[in-house]
Amino acid sequence: MSSRAVEDDALAKAARAIEALYLLRDTYFPADPDDKISRLNIDSDLALNLLDSIPLGTDNEAELVDESIQHAKEAITLDVKDGNSLYNLGNACLRSFFVTGAWEHSKLLQSLKAYQNAASA
Repeated sequence: MSSRAVEDDALAKAARAIEALYLLRDTYFPADPDDKISRLNIDSDLALNLLDSIPLGTDNEAELVDESIQHAKEAITLDVKDGNSLYNLGNACLRSFFVTGAWEHSKLLQSLKAYQNAASA
């Protein structure tokens, strides 16, 4: 199985675990509320473990981050007052700062500006 297939399978398992967690939260009403809390804790730990098992490292991470920045900028052009898009741009620029070895301070400043704009949107 290719690494991409393993990643897709892990994502699918995590998505199912998260859906089950929401279903449990919304539909499980035991006589003892502590039972619900206990089950939610167990199921949330399972979902987190599945998310943690998804492989990270990629060969072209800088390229992917640059794509994220471009997508966020495109979203902002559709609505310059969209706080979520501005926040996503801030995250992408911050990630780019760290991916490039934390030496390109302009990315850090872009991130800060995007976060400030998101907060005021």
